[in-house]
Amino acid sequence: MKHLILTVFTIVCMGVTYGQDSTQAKDSVAIAQVDKKEVAIQVKDSVTTVEVDKKEDAIQVKDSVATAEVDKKEDAIQVKDSITTVEVDEEEDARTIRKKEKAEKKAKKEALAKEKAADKIKNMGMLDKAISSKKKSIAKDEKKITKLEQKKAEGKNKDELSPLDVLDLNQEIEKLKIGINRDKEKLGKMVEKNNEDSK
Repeated sequence: MKHLILTVFTIVCMGVTYGQDSTQAKDSVAIAQVDKKEVAIQVKDSVTTVEVDKKEDAIQVKDSVATAEVDKKEDAIQVKDSITTVEVDEEEDARTIRKKEKAEKKAKKEALAKEKAADKIKNMGMLDKAISSKKKSIAKDEKKITKLEQKKAEGKNKDELSPLDVLDLNQEIEKLKIGINRDKEKLGKMVEKNNEDSK
């Protein structure tokens, strides 16, 4: 810019110095003055352009600084996010392990419950068989008692039985009655257990 002003000024001065006549000198002085004004205007315009450029550069520098700060913040956020992601992944892994353990425990409990239910059903089936066999045994012993009583009654009527035979029959009948009472008690317990299991 300074060079431009000096060049213009030098040209104007040369025109004044080397001018052939006075009118030419006056004209050249007038031209030089007009040129000075134009140069001053151009200088002002260039100065304002330089000032505008400086302002734009300052704005660009501010923008780049702000962009750099935003980038730093974004990088910090990304680092934070990656750290929290790792923490979340670790928590999720722990949760899935706990869930698997709970599922395994639950499966074991269900398997035990199914096994117990199967055993109950099996036991109920066995218990039902035992109950029916006890009933048959009691009925069989009762038939024996009735036969022995009939034999004793017929023997007394015919006088075929001695008092020892009658005593033996009575002892056998008492044994069977005691067995029947025991079997009825066992049968009652079995029926009770069967009713409890079926509930």
